[in-house]
Amino acid sequence: MHAVMVKKPYEAALVERPVAAPTRGEVLLRFLQGGICGSDLAAYQGVSPLVVYPRVIGHEMVGEVVQCGSGDDSLLGARVVIEPLLPCGSCIACRKGRYNTCVHLQVMGVHVDGGFQDYFVVPTLNLYRVPEEMDLDTAVLVEPLTIACQAVFRAGVSAADQVIIFGAGTIGLLALQVVTSYLGAAALVVDVLPERLRLAEKLGAAATINVAGWTGPGTAPVLLEAVKEWTKGDLATVAIEATGHPASTAAAIDCLGHAGRLSLVGWNKGPITVDTVQLMRKELDVFGSRNSCRMFPRAISILAGGHIATRTMITHRFPLRRAAEALELMHSQPGVALKVVLYAEDGA
Repeated sequence: MHAVMVKKPYEAALVERPVAAPTRGEVLLRFLQGGICGSDLAAYQGVSPLVVYPRVIGHEMVGEVVQCGSGDDSLLGARVVIEPLLPCGSCIACRKGRYNTCVHLQVMGVHVDGGFQDYFVVPTLNLYRVPEEMDLDTAVLVEPLTIACQAVFRAGVSAADQVIIFGAGTIGLLALQVVTSYLGAAALVVDVLPERLRLAEKLGAAATINVAGWTGPGTAPVLLEAVKEWTKGDLATVAIEATGHPASTAAAIDCLGHAGRLSLVGWNKGPITVDTVQLMRKELDVFGSRNSCRMFPRAISILAGGHIATRTMITHRFPLRRAAEALELMHSQPGVALKVVLYAEDGA
């Protein structure tokens, strides 16, 4: 069979590997479709602090069960999505039921080989059935949607909130749709790419702000003024930071009103400077958001309910064998490529 392997930064290749056999508690899946995540792109660009090369990437997966290692064939032929987390089950986080932040966590496609392979083995406990009426383009968004859901629900967003979302990438735009279409709250989106902000407006943003022109210290005045006007002076009740940029984190604190909540889902490249006086003065609640915890059923339900514009989110589709081309597109044209999907060709 074939697998997509990143051998070193900017070198992705299709390699041949033997098909693994599932053992008890595992299943063998046939690759049907997979989404390229920002962490896959980071592995390709050589900026991931977690990836050791060579690595088979891929963790946003839809597959078909073709073999069961335990002898229980009840899942045989089922279409499933995969929770790509492999927690230890015994650390303090796991004992608390928060396995998504396991001390010894391994993530498929990051710490261990992932699912961009014709066939791959996963634990049965990591599988969730895809509803019969759900198509593959919708199912492939389940895993990234769980990440957005974790960020939104950690902050306790409700219909009464005015939410500011920093970043109109995949996670930011999915969070936008959960906030607006599913929860009925209002949201303002901040980014530096006009094409992404136009997409945010199409997907339900009440307003968008482009901060690309601001090069001075502190938060762009145009952003603060826009948030004040939008909230009638109160500032936002919730901020979701989905860029990983230090300036966005500082701006999020500035744009939150007193007693607001901040959800951090963007992955910063290093330490950032935070105005703790302002955090205390406003008494802000700050929520770290890592992966997702028990969000797969909820994400499947949100997608099944039609709250996510699947066709708008998926901008490009490539066969699995052209994964290197897809990665290069995401690297070279970040404003054009939003969610890039790989699919199995006939006979995969």
